[in-house]
Amino acid sequence: MKDNERLESVLTEQTDTAKSVKITKETTQQNADSKDGKIKTLTRSANDLSLGISMIVAVLLGLGIGYLLYKWLGYYWLIWVGLGYGVAAAILNVVKAYKRLYKDLDSLKHEEKYKYMQDRILEKREKEAMQRKEKKDM
Repeated sequence: MKDNERLESVLTEQTDTAKSVKITKETTQQNADSKDGKIKTLTRSANDLSLGISMIVAVLLGLGIGYLLYKWLGYYWLIWVGLGYGVAAAILNVVKAYKRLYKDLDSLKHEEKYKYMQDRILEKREKEAMQRKEKKDM
């Protein structure tokens, strides 16, 4: 009898120890994830804030290259070509930022806390479709 009781107490202690180790590992992982999340958010925010600066730099860089080509080759229209390339690069920066932001926001629609908004939008669309159908039938 005593052996069974000792065995049960040892097993209980080992189980409790394993649970506490598992909880500690999960807590450590959650802390690391939250730090990574904060760093990623900060990096994304800084990247989005630099969009205006990158647009100006792209235009000025294109203008500068066009001016240098004008001075080197003597064709005035190269300034306009350089400016065009700068504007195109600025637009490309905006498109890339838009795609990145759209991808980030698209990933949020699968989170549970935003699910209710998706349900509301679907209900609103269904209601509008029914109203259009009723108007058509009249």
